[in-house]
Amino acid sequence: MINEKHRIEALEREATKWDKIEKEAENEAIKKEYHKQVLLAGKRNMNGSPFNPITLEYEKSNKGVELKHKDEEAKVFLKKNIPKLIFYKVRAMIRAENIDTRSNCGYNVVTGEGRKGIEVPGHLKDQFDEKLKFKNQFYSWKPPQNK
Repeated sequence: MINEKHRIEALEREATKWDKIEKEAENEAIKKEYHKQVLLAGKRNMNGSPFNPITLEYEKSNKGVELKHKDEEAKVFLKKNIPKLIFYKVRAMIRAENIDTRSNCGYNVVTGEGRKGIEVPGHLKDQFDEKLKFKNQFYSWKPPQNK
């Protein structure tokens, strides 16, 4: 009776152990199948993106079409927002001019020559001068005095 009880417990433990081993083997097989289907990039000796940098062409697949669509959207966005980007460049130059004038003296300490300041590209010169004029007016503003 006691031996029978121990034998049944051992059989149940053995059955549980083999069920666990079978489940792990099934999970491993599922994992291998997933890797076969999804991780093909390394097997085909291709780059990870659906764009060929040598021929400069998109792949003829869903991912290639999707990437091409995203690139087209980015081009449209840039065309619409070029004035904003120029605005940010001008603001960056104004910041550079502020740092240059406030942290440097009016001449080069090593050579003794006068400082040149910030060089602004020609196509941004008008906007830069306008912002610089506004900045100078803003910082040199004094409240009206009461008589």
